[in-house]
Amino acid sequence: MVEIAGEASPVAVGLVVDAVDSVLNLKEEQIEKAPVFSARISRDCIQGLGKVENKVIILLDIDLVCSLETVFEDGQES
Repeated sequence: MVEIAGEASPVAVGLVVDAVDSVLNLKEEQIEKAPVFSARISRDCIQGLGKVENKVIILLDIDLVCSLETVFEDGQES
C-alpha cells in the first residue's frame, strides 16, 4: 500500500510487485539526484539514486508513477 497525492487529499493505492527484497530507511546524504541518461530518456519518475553499501537503488517518485492520469487511460476518474 502506498499513499499518493490526490486532488483534494491523499489516496491509498495497492500495488502488486514481483518481490520485495528489503525495506530501507535512507538518510538524505545517501540519496543523489538522478543522472542524465540521454535526451531521449525521461527521468521525471526517478526521484533519485540511493546508495547503500555497494548497491545503487533507483528511487521512484510514487506520486508520478501512480498518478491518476497514469492510472486512468483517459485521464478521468470514474
